[in-house]
Amino acid sequence: VAGQGFDNFVKINFQKLIEGIVPVSFGVLSQSDFYTFKGHEKGKADNGVTKFGIRLSNLIFRMFSDELLLEYDSQTKQILSYRGLSNLLSDQGKSQNVFIKYESVKP
Repeated sequence: VAGQGFDNFVKINFQKLIEGIVPVSFGVLSQSDFYTFKGHEKGKADNGVTKFGIRLSNLIFRMFSDELLLEYDSQTKQILSYRGLSNLLSDQGKSQNVFIKYESVKP
């Protein structure tokens, strides 16, 4: 996975994530490096939303980085929200923690 690939990872592995922990290697292109994560279901809400967490596998790295939290529509598998570290840089050139709530546009 690279870039915004977490969304595709979740969509492709939706059922596997519900059933258990799924490993994923994430490439950070700007650093020419890969990090290992584990994705898992964090719960389901009554409103048809499935929550997933994606956390670093390495315990030491996890101490310095929060888990990524994603919410998906259980029926359509469309992403509803993302909370966590982003590739959006601050004025100082540092990665920022963000909360993004997506809107669904119906045709």
